[in-house]
Amino acid sequence: MSRFNNQPTKRFNRDNNEITPPPPQEDFEYDEDDISHRMPSIFNTRPQRTPRGPYSTDKRYYESQPQYYYEDEYPPEKRSGLQSKIMILYIVLLLFAVAFCITAGVFAFRWIADNTRTLEMPEGVGGNVIGGNDQDDPIAALRPDMRGTTAMIREISTTDGVRTLHLVDTETITRRSFELSDSVTISNRMGSAISFSQLRVGQIIDVSYDARFETPQVTTIRENIDVAHRHAQTNVLVSTANSTVSVGAGAPLDFNSQTLVMSRGEVIPIGEILPTDIVSIFSLGNTVWVIHRDSSHGYLRLSDAEGITNGRITIGDMHALSLDEIDTPVLVLEGEHEIIVEGDNIETFIDSITIEHGRTSNFSLRDVEFTAVTVYFVISPENAAIYINGVRATGDSAELEFGEHDVRVEREGYVTEERVINVAEQNSSFLFDLQPEPEPEPPPPAMNFGISSVPTNALVFINGELRGSTTLDMLLDPGTYNITLRRYGYLDYEYVLHLQEGQQVFRSFRLVRQP
Repeated sequence: MSRFNNQPTKRFNRDNNEITPPPPQEDFEYDEDDISHRMPSIFNTRPQRTPRGPYSTDKRYYESQPQYYYEDEYPPEKRSGLQSKIMILYIVLLLFAVAFCITAGVFAFRWIADNTRTLEMPEGVGGNVIGGNDQDDPIAALRPDMRGTTAMIREISTTDGVRTLHLVDTETITRRSFELSDSVTISNRMGSAISFSQLRVGQIIDVSYDARFETPQVTTIRENIDVAHRHAQTNVLVSTANSTVSVGAGAPLDFNSQTLVMSRGEVIPIGEILPTDIVSIFSLGNTVWVIHRDSSHGYLRLSDAEGITNGRITIGDMHALSLDEIDTPVLVLEGEHEIIVEGDNIETFIDSITIEHGRTSNFSLRDVEFTAVTVYFVISPENAAIYINGVRATGDSAELEFGEHDVRVEREGYVTEERVINVAEQNSSFLFDLQPEPEPEPPPPAMNFGISSVPTNALVFINGELRGSTTLDMLLDPGTYNITLRRYGYLDYEYVLHLQEGQQVFRSFRLVRQP
């Protein structure tokens, strides 16, 4: 049945019997803002479930009550206004879509035109185009007189008001020049317009020119968007034998005879690039075209490093170097660097130095404060044992703190020497001169006088002095001695002894009893 008429919609119950709506109320007044006029008053006894009419989602209510619809629930004037609004919105969206497609087409055309390249400048109209022939190039098909090339700016000159770019073609690695008119459009890689003065040597650009003239007329110049820029690189290894540049762990890049290497605004040989330099590398594809040495190198010469045990020096961000291994000037990046010197016998020393390009700077360690110094011992004779504070030293030198120390030097056959030394400065030396031990005294001579008696135990007086009792052996100096033997019950016996040098005398006497 059609719902868009003035007749009420017929409804049927579950037994397929038509439900006859009750007659409309006589006092019913139409109100556009009130939807209750769209249904009999019986339906107002329960809240409506949907805003579009008397369709109820309550199954029990739906089955128990007859339901009616009137097709004027949306007046015709309302339906026509809504349809008009929908149609206007559709037209506006359609216009926006058409404008977007036109704009996208224009930008796509300009991008294709700016990125068209050629291998070489053709003679006359026509010629080869990079990446294909004229039939393959959409720009060549639309503008067969337009050509493009990608090149590196090698030189910029202005003579008598004529601006000239001297370029190196990145495809053929050949040089060519273009004169620029005032109508040339110059832009950076973002497409923003820039002036001629903002072009710089080493910049890689895309050039579009008109080949209909004997001298090509440049129309647009744009910075190439495919250039890879590696900024602030260190440990760059240049191999002139293989014509490669290694950056970090990546694959080596190639360079050629036209690769531009600059430092401080001047062109330098690529062989002057050292691993300590900080460089910026500009490459297109796998080829390096420009290398800028942002920071160069100088040399550092160390002095007054003697006496530092296990000395180490750190220069800026460089790894620590052993002082014992530094015998030539150290290659250092130019600029200001912090220097840290450490060692087993010094206080950590921190200072700074400025390294200039290509110059050698001297750095003295005379102001280093020692916590211990090397003391040297000069021993005569050699190979003597040295004891410092009771501990034997190894070799003829030792690391000692400032102050007093007990030193003992000894060697077999020499008199041991002990001394207290005062260590007050670096590289102090002390002399020990050992003296040979004196010759041993000869043993006392053997006994040269002996006397005995019968009976024994007689007292022996020599020159009136009791010297013992028999039997008696003694040592007497050469000379004359009065010897008397005396024993109780026996007569004294007197004897005069004449003892000469080297003579040995032994006597035995028999004593006589007193009567």
